[in-house]
Amino acid sequence: MKRLTVFNKVTSEYRPGDASIEANKEINKVFSQANELVKKGEFSGLLITGDFNYGDIEWEESQGKLASNCCKHKDFLESVEESGVYQNVNCKTFQLSDGDLTNTLDLIFTDSEKRIDSIRTGPPLDPKMKKAHLVLNWDFNLRKTSEMNLAYKKSKFLNKKGDYIKLREFLDRQDWKKIFENKDTH
Repeated sequence: MKRLTVFNKVTSEYRPGDASIEANKEINKVFSQANELVKKGEFSGLLITGDFNYGDIEWEESQGKLASNCCKHKDFLESVEESGVYQNVNCKTFQLSDGDLTNTLDLIFTDSEKRIDSIRTGPPLDPKMKKAHLVLNWDFNLRKTSEMNLAYKKSKFLNKKGDYIKLREFLDRQDWKKIFENKDTH
């Protein structure tokens, strides 16, 4: 695991695909620790980028979905979700020699969905390589989130963590006839 940190709020991570359990845990801790520093007001923003090599996670609109039941992928995804950071890359970033795009391995995390205005992909740095990462370019908003007229953290619902059995039991115990008595739909 290699890490480059600048001003303790901008971090670039590289996680080899065969990283050890300990290295994976260290990477996972980065998200909650960095986001806590921003929440406490020690820094005005958060940017974590890198090649994380989690090819079995499919990203859509900042939400990750597991393509396999691999524990390391699941642990990473849970760490990201629980920390409240936003993953901004929603396109494939790794290509094979035929130009076919396969996975989203390169990720950009921020403290707010308003930090990144646009992400553009470019050709790999060395077009002669058989397998290569695309170059990512993005515009990062340096203003504090308070200056962008939004709350620090938009609510993110972790629906898969809901206790739906208890919710159903609660709803079953309600006296719905009494609750809606003398109520009108107009």
